[in-house]
Amino acid sequence: MPGARSGSAISRRRYHTFMDFWSEREAGFLEEGIIVPQKIYSARWEFGPEYKLSPVEFKINGRNGINIRTASSARALDGAQSIVNLPHKTQIKVRIHWPGYEPYETAVSIKPTAPSRGLTLREFAKKLTDMLRRFLLTYSKTPSTELGGDWAIQRYTNADVYLLRLEHVSTGSWQPVLSVDPWSLIPHSPT
Repeated sequence: MPGARSGSAISRRRYHTFMDFWSEREAGFLEEGIIVPQKIYSARWEFGPEYKLSPVEFKINGRNGINIRTASSARALDGAQSIVNLPHKTQIKVRIHWPGYEPYETAVSIKPTAPSRGLTLREFAKKLTDMLRRFLLTYSKTPSTELGGDWAIQRYTNADVYLLRLEHVSTGSWQPVLSVDPWSLIPHSPT
């Protein structure tokens, strides 16, 4: 099975995210990849479902997810010129709860390059993937506290990580749904 490794028996079924992506996968919405399991961010004051904004999805040629290494040069981003519908603010807070690490949060500017037209999906994808690359670089120097180290950030390169969507988790806060290439979990012998 792709993504399985002898010894620790890693399987896609063991890993899930804070959203139920496996039921969506069965319906054909999720492509190959292992979802990075994250705890959902919980604010002191929760908003009701009527205030929750729709997720922002990232697809290339109809396939879920954009690779964070190549996203800024990806010309085939579906809906690249569409305007992202976010509240009228200048920034959002993005929160990542990567297993084995302290929660990470950072502000991401949502100012468009041309204010007269709004923030395009392509601009937003570039801002998010730039932030994700900085996150991986910063945490690659930090040891994981997770037993077994399956999610140690040092194991992954920018080419292994995909941004699937961004979920609205509280007022002003968003959390990315990330996946990793299952082949990145298999130890490779040098050629």
